[in-house]
Amino acid sequence: MEEKKSNDLNFENYLNELIAEIIRKVDGEYCLYSKKINPKTGERRNLGCYPTKAGVRERERQVQYFKHSKE
Repeated sequence: MEEKKSNDLNFENYLNELIAEIIRKVDGEYCLYSKKINPKTGERRNLGCYPTKAGVRERERQVQYFKHSKE
């Protein structure tokens, strides 16, 4: 049973690393950036800036919802 807890923690750390790649603190705000780099500009697209990390995570959930809702 402890092995499962260890795997859960590893998976949670992995998810946090993925999220940390696209959340950056800029000028005192947390900004959400696209995972893909725009080939024309060579930069990531800004998906919104929020004063708290909770706001950015909520926006990330919204982006994922709309990304996967279109079939």
